[in-house]
Amino acid sequence: MTENITIKAIYKNTANKDGQAYLDKQQRPFTMVKIMTTEGKTIWGRAYQGSSILSWNQGESHEVDLEQSNTGFWNFRLPKATGYQGAQQNNGLEERVYNLEQAIRLMDKRVTELEDTREPEDLPFDKE
Repeated sequence: MTENITIKAIYKNTANKDGQAYLDKQQRPFTMVKIMTTEGKTIWGRAYQGSSILSWNQGESHEVDLEQSNTGFWNFRLPKATGYQGAQQNNGLEERVYNLEQAIRLMDKRVTELEDTREPEDLPFDKE
């Protein structure tokens, strides 16, 4: 469920109590984030390098997706973005895909133009 939370306290750790860095299944480092909200919940989440969560501070309000685990802990993550705002949050993914599609169309057009300029005697098959 998506909920607007206000941060009462926030803790960010890159390593566990033994000093070992937090790593996900793909061995990517992340920051473990614990937030105590003014609404009375304690929520947990992960923040990878470049995540806006790393700049969150006490007193700020943010929209998050909350999910309660089987063990009763509340986990949070940023809501999935949609539309134009989603493209911006995905580091311009939509724009990059569009640029790649344009480049492919241009290459296809050039190949077609090259094929059109070949004379029949230049084609790589036997003449009858």
